[in-house]
Amino acid sequence: MSECINSPFRGTFQHKLDAKGRVAVPAGWRPDGTLELRLRTSERAGFEILRFFTKEALDTVIRKIANDDEFTEGEKRDFIGEINESVTDLTINSQGKIQIPKRDIEDQNLKADVVIVGRGSEFEIHRPDIHQKIREKEAPRTRKLNAKYNI
Repeated sequence: MSECINSPFRGTFQHKLDAKGRVAVPAGWRPDGTLELRLRTSERAGFEILRFFTKEALDTVIRKIANDDEFTEGEKRDFIGEINESVTDLTINSQGKIQIPKRDIEDQNLKADVVIVGRGSEFEIHRPDIHQKIREKEAPRTRKLNAKYNI
């Protein structure tokens, strides 16, 4: 969890997906040059979403899996293999845009309007209707945590 403390991806933004499948990343998230990302279809609150990791953040997840004593070496190897098989390498280019693969646009039924959600060491892209459903489903837990930590 400590990798989320000084992470670059914070906030929620409404953005547009252009006809070529590109979306501009929020200005504060843009690197000086290019930034390598790893895209993986994932799940949040029971909804399929696109999750973007920095190379370093995904490497951290893979190291945690590799060092987890709960699973056998074969299970860890298979799971790490499944992660690597399902990841697409992308970059935030010098204009601050990422190109989402056509198959992911189609699988997620993304249209022009998308929501970009910062999650610390990673970020997600949702359709606006899915984003609203996730927020509604997570609202009770969020209220509980807000009260507990007085934020």
